Amino acid sequence: MKGLAGLVLSLCDLAEAEGRQLRKNIRATGAGCVLAGIGLLFVGAALAFCVAALYNWLTTILHPAMVMLVLALACLLCAAILLWSAKQCVVKKTAPRKN
Repeated sequence: MKGLAGLVLSLCDLAEAEGRQLRKNIRATGAGCVLAGIGLLFVGAALAFCVAALYNWLTTILHPAMVMLVLALACLLCAAILLWSAKQCVVKKTAPRKN
């Protein structure tokens, strides 16, 4: 009976230690996700400033309507490339390999 009680106590101690480790890992993952989100916002702002600078430079050469069209097509191309590459990453992870 004493061995069974020791086994139960050891199991409870192990569960408590695993719970503490899980809480620590969740906090670290959450902090990493928040920081990555903030970083992505800054990347988006940087890209917006690049597009604005390109717009100002191209308006000295072309009509503003043409510049807007060129920038819209460039942004559409970038979005298409990003979405295509994201799709390729998902397909590679989920699709079974063909030999």
